[in-house]
This record gives sequence, C-alpha cells and structure tokens, in this order.
Amino acid sequence: MAISDNTTKSLMATYYSTLATYAASHSASPATSGNEVTGSGASRGLITWGTAVNGVIVGTATVVHPTAGSNTLAAVGLWSAATTGTFRDGQYDVTDVTQTGPVSFAVTITYTQS
Repeated sequence: MAISDNTTKSLMATYYSTLATYAASHSASPATSGNEVTGSGASRGLITWGTAVNGVIVGTATVVHPTAGSNTLAAVGLWSAATTGTFRDGQYDVTDVTQTGPVSFAVTITYTQS
C-alpha cells in the first residue's frame, strides 16, 4: 500500500536518512554486506541528507576507493556507521570502473518514499 499523505511520506524518508548514514564502494551490483570494497585507504563517506519534501530526500557523500590493488567499483552501498555497522541498502549502481589507484568520488543519493 502506498502512502498518500506527503507529510507522512516525508517523515518516513527522514527516518530512512537516520538509518543510512554512510556510503561505501562495492565491487558488485547490487551492493550487499558481502561485497564492500575494503583495503588500504578505503573509507566510507558520511552522508549529508537534506530536508525531505513530498517523500523525497537527497543526500551527498564523498567515498574513498582503496589504493591497494585493482578494485572494481560497481555500486554504492549504504551503512549505519563509519566502520562495521549494519548494511542498510545497496541499489545505487555506478558504471563499472576498474581502479588501479586511489580515488575519491562524490555520490548523490535520492530516496523516495512511496
């Protein structure tokens, strides 16, 4: 059942933003708790969420892809903490890129509550 009230949708979207607070690079799509890219220099980025409007909330983060070896970047996953934590979501595909050195990338995340 879809929610019809926009205020309720926005409240739900805001709650989602409190659960998914960090973004990380993942080697496969969809992102799961088992395919996060880790290694020397890898770090999750803190997501800065905006204000939900009509059930839509947008967040941004900077994720650091690791320096060690070649790692394929296929998706961005959302987590509850900077390290360990709980995997929350992983439907954010990126164009597959094989990276041979360190890279920081900005990601924009849009969540829509229906």
